[in-house]
Amino acid sequence: MKGGSIKINVADGKVYRMMTNILLEGRYAWHSYEDKHTRLIRVMERNLHHSCNPGRIVSDLQARGFKVIDAANELKWGSKDPLDMFILTFSADENTNKIYEIANILGSKVEIQPLRKSKLIPQCKQCQAYGQTQRYCNKDPRCYKCAGKHHTKECKKPKEAQQKCVHCGEAHPANYRGCSVAIELKTLKPKT
Repeated sequence: MKGGSIKINVADGKVYRMMTNILLEGRYAWHSYEDKHTRLIRVMERNLHHSCNPGRIVSDLQARGFKVIDAANELKWGSKDPLDMFILTFSADENTNKIYEIANILGSKVEIQPLRKSKLIPQCKQCQAYGQTQRYCNKDPRCYKCAGKHHTKECKKPKEAQQKCVHCGEAHPANYRGCSVAIELKTLKPKT
């Protein structure tokens, strides 16, 4: 592939585990993606007051036969104030149609909606690469502040020091969405 990388598609979970063991033993830099067949189902619940206890939400749904794993209150982006919305996480084998038929939780009328997809290209917090996430990354760490080969939390550069982008070398952090590389990738992202 482009840049000398190799893409490997495997047939099943057994072959995937064998391949990851080979890559780990060889100390190769690699990343993977989440298995769509085992991915948890996440939906947005609206209209349940933010003061509701997430544990009670889970208990209520489990008592009704749902394979719910977690409920987390959604927070307002800037202020972090709680909203009257919860992200509900269900087991991968739950019936999706059944989830969207939920009309009430804890005696309150609710509306279940799919999560909105982000318009941003995902960025790994481990290696700073675009198009992947840290959960499935086994590459060497890169600091988003100084572009050094270490985790950002281990960076010893003073806060006042000029930052350096891993992608373009400019004086901004690697997670800056105004970076020329991020802008170029966003224009290349297929319109859906």
